[in-house]
Amino acid sequence: MHNDFRIANREGWKFTYQGGDLASHVFKTWQKYFALEKAYRQKLSANIDNPAVSTSDKESKSLNEKLVEAGKLKEQCAVFHHECIRLPDREFHLAIGDVLFFGIVVDIAAPVGLEDYRVDPENLNEEILRLERNQVNFDQ
Repeated sequence: MHNDFRIANREGWKFTYQGGDLASHVFKTWQKYFALEKAYRQKLSANIDNPAVSTSDKESKSLNEKLVEAGKLKEQCAVFHHECIRLPDREFHLAIGDVLFFGIVVDIAAPVGLEDYRVDPENLNEEILRLERNQVNFDQ
């Protein structure tokens, strides 16, 4: 009863998964960041091609930062996926943030939409927002 009001140290929680079990989750996360990077590149390219849009405004700078971040996360997922495939029996210890990041426990993570992802140049802003909200499912 004396522990009822203590804050649980969730940062100390570790979840153990074998590489073979993690590989598909890591690959789906890689796909998400691959699609995000592609969408950001297309939007940035459209902005550069449009002389009416300043490439030094806040939106362009923000878009470039998001592009760089998506690229970094995509590369990190690619390396981790390689390790999961290379060592399928190895135990990987993940923190709760990692479990949520890779969508391993979907009931806890943000809901994922069921629609397939295709980059539509006419609705690129909506596509980027949809991806950022994590409403993409690559299982189809």
